[in-house]
Amino acid sequence: IAGANATMADLWEAMRDPDLPGTSSFEHLTDLFFESAQFKALSKDQHKNHKNTYRIIALIPSTKDLMLNETNPHHWKPPLMQKVIDKIAADTPTTAHRAKEDLSRLFKWAIARGHIESNPAQYIELPKLQSKQRLPSKQLVSALLTFSKKRSNRKSRTLASPSPPHNTGIARISVLKSSTRHRHAHPHG
Repeated sequence: IAGANATMADLWEAMRDPDLPGTSSFEHLTDLFFESAQFKALSKDQHKNHKNTYRIIALIPSTKDLMLNETNPHHWKPPLMQKVIDKIAADTPTTAHRAKEDLSRLFKWAIARGHIESNPAQYIELPKLQSKQRLPSKQLVSALLTFSKKRSNRKSRTLASPSPPHNTGIARISVLKSSTRHRHAHPHG
């Protein structure tokens, strides 16, 4: 706990807040959580999310020549957690939301068992997520394009000729379809 020249104050401090290697780290806390009934009751997807969150934290350097997962989460404060979530959100906002949920679940569990005293993830501000735009199926796009091409061959001002808004909608779908192909063919550009 302390060296041979330790004072009573050193011993008191060590006993009050022990930082023994391997027993008070975030990594140790997650190992305990993985063995808990609460973790075992989660779905396989939630297991995967938790492990991904903890893997990300293991890649973040700390200020003490340690990785963040090697430090004592008892000392973690909301500003540190906000920096972690901001770092994750810069790449993947959805993962940042999951990480906050995973960390909050872990810290609530740890508080209830006396491992830590507060939840540093409690006051984290999350990035706003973009709503997902659903694209029409390939079959629908193909059918609409075929219909539009057939109708575009008719003389204008006939009963079955397409109206301008109809053409505009078909054009938009065509653009979406081609941009989706481009994104799948070139995922990073």
